Amino acid sequence: MTNEHALDLFDAALRSDEPLLMPAAIDLTGHTNTQNVPPLLHNLIRPTRRRGERSAAAGGPEALADRLARVPESDRGRLLLDLVTSQVATVLGHASGSSIEPDATFPEMGFDSLTAVELRNRLTAATGLRLPATLIFDHPTPTALAQHFRTCFDVHEGSSERAASTARTREATGLSELFVAACRQHRLKEVTLATQQLAAFRTQFTEDDRSGAAVETVRLGTGDEGPEVLCFPSFAWKPNPQQYLRLARGFNGHHSLSVLSLPGFEEGEPLPASASALAHALVDRLPEHADPGSYVLLGYSSGGFVASLVADLLAERGTPPAALVLIDTYHWNSTHGMASESWAAALPELLVAHNEDSNVLDVDGDAWVTARARYFDLDYRPTTPGVPTLLVRATEPLIASPGSDWQARWTGEYATADAPGDHFSLMEGENVDEVGRTIREWLASTL
Repeated sequence: MTNEHALDLFDAALRSDEPLLMPAAIDLTGHTNTQNVPPLLHNLIRPTRRRGERSAAAGGPEALADRLARVPESDRGRLLLDLVTSQVATVLGHASGSSIEPDATFPEMGFDSLTAVELRNRLTAATGLRLPATLIFDHPTPTALAQHFRTCFDVHEGSSERAASTARTREATGLSELFVAACRQHRLKEVTLATQQLAAFRTQFTEDDRSGAAVETVRLGTGDEGPEVLCFPSFAWKPNPQQYLRLARGFNGHHSLSVLSLPGFEEGEPLPASASALAHALVDRLPEHADPGSYVLLGYSSGGFVASLVADLLAERGTPPAALVLIDTYHWNSTHGMASESWAAALPELLVAHNEDSNVLDVDGDAWVTARARYFDLDYRPTTPGVPTLLVRATEPLIASPGSDWQARWTGEYATADAPGDHFSLMEGENVDEVGRTIREWLASTL
């Protein structure tokens, strides 16, 4: 890049309203698909199609509704499956949808958090439907996803009614927008306090009455070389199992890896009344095929609080987990690093920027906002006696002047390992591959 070109880009950046820009000279000449191109650059690629190949997504949602109405009922499922497989092929860098196995799971195909979001965004544009960030977990194969779309478009046998109305995106309103707006205005503390008060009006489950507590387990990988790894998602934003997709790929063949959902984040689900109620509800749903001593509990960021909570309860019952792994989790009530005032001032905007692709405003319901507030209002002070613990720490701070001794700390006896990246980027790309290797090596040497 010449000095003149760099200065022109600098001037353009000053005129932009974007909060973060990076000048770069990128030559993508000759790339006709996203294969061998970093996920961050996928949107710059314009894939070419074979002559005569027509995408089911061509023309957007209205054109798709037209084609669904015109084809025989028996062909509609195939049309929607072609839509899904063609978009999957584009995201993965394949030449056409014919190379995609309809009954293979998305994690098996190699989807990670970035490609999962890209697929969701492409299918949203193609169908006009409001699709959640958890799309590929709710419908884990192309066949299942196509069937979901068939239901959404109301094209059951004997129905001649077109479903164009379901393909129109309605404008979202409510707590989600207010929460995101508050973060952008650096008022996270205020909106958290307000939504904590609102959470008190929601139905709750207690330690003694856990009826209605909704916990699901999503299997992301299988292996037989060591104990199963059970992950708990972060609740700083709307929890999503896809944050562990790339990590699961590194464990595949070595350790089975699953993610447990957190109760209360979906519409109609009760909230935990206390940390103890949450721990009991999660322990109730631990896989029944093995004893707790064969589990490794793992949590990233605030998910580490939940993992520690479950470890405490299992240890109290005399059946502690094999190990506890925390990925850049600061101990509860910490006042340094990310919990310090200087970091807290920057955190709201960083949260919005990091999670903007999750498109929470497109997800039906605002339950996640009050659920998030309730979870931050619980007491996660850990005890975890006698459980081998590893804390994986980021080596790069999120802000320019982090202060001294900013890295994550835990309590009691624990091992530490440093990983490349900051709090967010250590769970992305090659950084998370290094995190996975570090954890596997520690497990092999400790257990």
